[in-house]
Formats: sequence, structure tokens, C-alpha cells
Amino acid sequence: CDRFQATVDLWLGESRHQREPMFLFIGLENFRDLADWDQANTLGVNYLREQAKDKKLVFASGADITDYFTRHYAKQPENWFYWPDIYCGYQAAYKPRRLPDRIELSNADFHSLHEWGSALPRFFWDFTRPWSEPLWDNQAAIRKNFGLCNPDLLTADNCVPRMVNLDGVQAVATVKPTADGAQIQIEIESSKPLGSLPVAVWNIPLQAAGLNVTKTSDKARFVPIVDGSTENLHGLVVCKNISPGKTTRFIPIQGVSRDPIDPTLQIGAQVAGRMFLRNGVPCVYVWLATKDATRGSLKINMPKGKKVTVHYNNGKIREARNGELTVNFDRTWSTESPLITGLTSAELAKSAKFESGAGK
Repeated sequence: CDRFQATVDLWLGESRHQREPMFLFIGLENFRDLADWDQANTLGVNYLREQAKDKKLVFASGADITDYFTRHYAKQPENWFYWPDIYCGYQAAYKPRRLPDRIELSNADFHSLHEWGSALPRFFWDFTRPWSEPLWDNQAAIRKNFGLCNPDLLTADNCVPRMVNLDGVQAVATVKPTADGAQIQIEIESSKPLGSLPVAVWNIPLQAAGLNVTKTSDKARFVPIVDGSTENLHGLVVCKNISPGKTTRFIPIQGVSRDPIDPTLQIGAQVAGRMFLRNGVPCVYVWLATKDATRGSLKINMPKGKKVTVHYNNGKIREARNGELTVNFDRTWSTESPLITGLTSAELAKSAKFESGAGK
């Protein structure tokens, strides 16, 4: 439930920076013979209801959403999501303990996904290209565990519609601060012509509020992307009509200076973490980063004036005693990825020390 609530906060934070409404369909797993599942569903819906009291959150039936959509849009509107790893620290099937942050953009022309630090998209479907494909067969070579796909084996050629193959394409995005904002420079080298190419720009040192693109062009447009968990500003530059060879695009933007927040945490080689700002309160999920560590404790010396708690997956909450908070890890479900509230990732890095093999 806590992870679901963090996701809702993320959506609401990002929706403030969207030009179009977000349309979200949420499915609840309804196990009526399991009280825990029913309670989780109830808590999730209640959290949405509470948020709707003072935020722009509307409940509607699928039919009403369809009616609204067809009355207001002749084609799919543009939406983006900034996806941090909400389930950081949990590991199941192909899910590693940490996934990179991702930008996902979808509109009537294309759908792309960019992983943290990469200028080029990992996935890129160009919907303006006509495609005719047979029904996706069993793809037994890439399917395991009840038919689920191994993401490491997905390629541009075994997806339907086929992804744009970006072999032979390179892109570099740089941000240079200016007196009133920044200038983004995109350098592309391509072995083939491309109708469009979204290029990601990470950690732009400006505030998202009040951002202004000072010069527009039909060759490139800037889509600001805001991390709803940190308010860090990123962006996608959608470049048009890329010819073979080298291409350079410039995007000047105006805004107020802001240093990006580093949400990641690393304490020695043993503990990793990821911070989310929720209603202004820092919340950090932490987990054992090494495979060989089976038990240990994170000892946190309390900074003065701070109220800090740890929340375990079984619902237990612990507070600091005598100026110290102990966070236990023993590879059980309840301690797999505890939540520490009240300290930022930077504050935790300064005040916490890991003790291997400590008691429960």
C-alpha cells in the first residue's frame, strides 16, 4: 500500500506539469478469500479518495473517459511519465533490486522510453510508419515463467509493432548554463535518415516552474519532464528530419537556477537506497546491496531536531532511542526494503553506518 501511495503522489506531482490530462486505468486484484488483499484494495482506494478532496483528481467510468477523449481530441494527446523505481529493493523474477529511472513519452506519432543517463531511447516505436505484422506468435525463445517475456531478450525486431532500429545512430546531449537559463545542444550522428528522434536530457539545473523556451523551431522542440519525486527537471528534445551524417540542434531555455537533488543512496558496499519527497517529507527506501550479506543493521545517529522513523513491510514502525535509530536487515520479507522517513539521502549518508551481522 505504501508503494502504491508513493506512485499516486508521483502521478499527482507530475500531472501539475502536463499540458494534457493524464488518463489512468487502475486494476485491483480482488481476492475475496484473502483479507489482506481486500484490506490493501480498500486502503489504496481510500488514499485516492483522500487525495481527490484537494487535488485535481477525478474518478470516472471507462465509458465516460472514452466519451471525454473522443469529444476533446482528434488524435492521441501527448503525455509523459517520469518513472523512478517505486519497488526499489524488492526482487522477483527478472526484477533487479534497482532499476534505472526512466522517461516515457507517448503521442500520436511515437512512443519512446529512455533509461537514466542515455540520450537515445531504449524503445522507440514510430507510429507514423505503416506496419503490417502477423499476430505475435508464442516467441518461446524469449518467454519463461508463465509466458512472461525476458526483457533482456527483447529486440527491435521481435516486437509488434517493430521498434525503430537505432543501430548506427549516436546522440549526445549537453546543457550549458546561461545568464537567464541554459542552452541545450543535441549532436546526432546517424547512418540513416530518421523522420523524428527523441533525445533525452538529464538533470537540467533549472526550476521546472516558470520555464520558458525562448526560440522555437520546426526542426526540434523541447518537452520538459519533471521527476515527481524530487522536482528535478529533465527533458526530451524531439528532433525532426534527421539526415545521414552529423546533425546539431540548439534549444535555448529560460528559468531560475536550481541544483538537481541526488535521490540515490550508497552506504559503503552494503546498503543502497532511493529517496522520494512526499508532501515535502523525505522518504528513503533502503536495502542490502550485496548478495553475500545475510544480516546486518544500519545505525543512524539522529541529527538534532529531526523526527525519524523506520517502517517495515509488515507494518511495524520503530523510532529512534537515545539519539540512535537501528534499521535491521535479515533477508526476510519484512526487512527486505524498509522505509526511513525524515532524512534525505544526503543526510542518511552522513549519519548512518552499517554493521554486518548485527542482531535482529
